Amino acid sequence: MRKGIIHAFCLVLSSVIGFTQSTESEKLNTQPWTKTFMEGLDVGGYYRMIYTDRILDNAYDGIGTTRQISVVDPTYYDPMLFLYLGGNPTPNSSFGAELRVDNYMIGATRVPLTNFALFNGLVLRANTATKHAGKYDIRFGGIEWVNMTPFTFGGNTGFHRYSIFERRPWDPGGNVIKRPADYYHKNTINQDVRFGTNAFKGLLVNVTDLPKNFSANLLYGTSQNINGYDREATVMPRKVYGAKLEKTLANKTGTLGVSTYNTVAYLDSIQQEYDTRRLFRMVETYANLDFKEKFKVFVEAGYAANKEPQYAAQNSFAFLMDIKTKKELTYFPISLRAYRMDKNFVNLDSYVGNTTITPYLQNLFSQNPGNRQPNNARLTNSGYLVNNRIGGNVSADLDLMGLKLTGSLELSKDIERFSTTNNLTYGHRINGLEISRFVPFPNPLGDFGPNARMNTFFRGAYETVQISDTASDGGMRNKLTYTSIDVQAK
Repeated sequence: MRKGIIHAFCLVLSSVIGFTQSTESEKLNTQPWTKTFMEGLDVGGYYRMIYTDRILDNAYDGIGTTRQISVVDPTYYDPMLFLYLGGNPTPNSSFGAELRVDNYMIGATRVPLTNFALFNGLVLRANTATKHAGKYDIRFGGIEWVNMTPFTFGGNTGFHRYSIFERRPWDPGGNVIKRPADYYHKNTINQDVRFGTNAFKGLLVNVTDLPKNFSANLLYGTSQNINGYDREATVMPRKVYGAKLEKTLANKTGTLGVSTYNTVAYLDSIQQEYDTRRLFRMVETYANLDFKEKFKVFVEAGYAANKEPQYAAQNSFAFLMDIKTKKELTYFPISLRAYRMDKNFVNLDSYVGNTTITPYLQNLFSQNPGNRQPNNARLTNSGYLVNNRIGGNVSADLDLMGLKLTGSLELSKDIERFSTTNNLTYGHRINGLEISRFVPFPNPLGDFGPNARMNTFFRGAYETVQISDTASDGGMRNKLTYTSIDVQAK
């Protein structure tokens, strides 16, 4: 029986090797090549498990007086089963397939040893290079971590103002000296590939070395924010798709690009008598310029339309400009930012947080409630972006004989007043992680804490307060202004 399963699995992998790639074979072979049987084929993997068994003799948090809990590897990030197959069919191409299986061994009623779940699934990769038409990297399935542009797809890292104590169980380890050294010398902490990215599942195509110094990217599938990981539990069909075309300037002084990003969610996939789609459409252009020994400039401008079912599309505009000087010009590095995000610019996969459209947030986040962020009037940390806001900030890093000072100041204002709510939210920067574990996240009720107004989400907490100066419609009487200050000394 066991041999039959192994043979069947190898047969499945053999049927898809033409579309796949291994990470070990990304370097293309330029030597004379003669094909031999099984040359370059690489097969491997592992199976791992941690088994925990305990019996609770006393009642705990509603659990009965006697309950045996048996768990196989419940929360570790690495897969329990990992298998891969790859190789080089030609000197300029490679393939690979990866199968990742996470087994939580718990069912819907949390009965031990009843459910075997494919968490990461099958990943297919392909890589090939042509002589005049570029190099192609194709990835399909699994989970990939992607960052395109601030307005399209990715994760906002702010100004890298992170504490050395901000740890996650899956953060990269290594030498214990490296983390504090990076924090001190580079003003950040070492992170893994997921830092500053969003999770994506579907088809990714990256094309480089095109004629005239062009490159391109294409994606089609689902994202973590719009769909969550659990595709089988999704009630409403959803998808994201986008593309980017970029040109590298002469002497590698920068890049110019255009891109589009789109999301769609069907509230009713069967009803055809009226339009039930929730849409977001965006086109944008951007420039990333490097003035040697002086400063760098990044500019991005996008025009978008957000459409709710049975309502006309609401158009919006977004603009962002970053200027980063080098110490040769200003003695110490300075970062300047100016931005404008209209009220209806709502792309949950972008750097820009949503503060205005509550139904959009609730419906599209229903599969991933642990990552819900506060809406309404929102006081953010310096370096973070939200819609319905215009503002700017300045950030600087100064080294005074070993004393490193980093700081930023942000000033912003609402573009339109909040006419339907008088709620203001603000986060807890220093101890938000700990607070989010006091009461299991997500806790959207806002019913705990010293003033019974605390909310939690994944690795964060915020409070909601009410502004007393309101208009007759119950909303804010005026547009709010915001100030954020961030200072660190090492």
